[in-house]
Amino acid sequence: MTDAHPTDPPRRWITGQALLRNEAGAVLLTEGAGPAPSRRWSLVGADADPGETALTAAERAVRDRLRLRLRARRLLCADHLPTSALRLHSGLALVFDFGSIPGPAVLSLDLSDVTGYGWVRPDALDILDQQQRTRVEASLLSLHAGTTAFLPTHP
Repeated sequence: MTDAHPTDPPRRWITGQALLRNEAGAVLLTEGAGPAPSRRWSLVGADADPGETALTAAERAVRDRLRLRLRARRLLCADHLPTSALRLHSGLALVFDFGSIPGPAVLSLDLSDVTGYGWVRPDALDILDQQQRTRVEASLLSLHAGTTAFLPTHP
């Protein structure tokens, strides 16, 4: 592998995701909009716009998609995703702790990006694809251990 030229670095993406829980410890997942075969469940999040940090992107997603004004508490997981048949560029997904929402939260969703949401117990994350599940499980472990996880690669 050759070193990138400093004036022409390789293209990469960065996304910020929010780990939100309810009082029972269930994790908030959303189902992405689009045709049914391509929809998938994931943490709430957004790709960072040019000049925006992953933290700001995660806070924007929580504000715009869930209509909640919450601030991230700390970084839980950094997940590096290399180039693949599905990804033309490598990137980094950062998961931040957004705390828990008290009571039986009913959310008001922006349905332009999200078709639905669900509170999922940590022992029932099989609704997620393997990549997302690994990221959420690592984030939950980091939350309880007071650490930050680094997932260097996925197959």
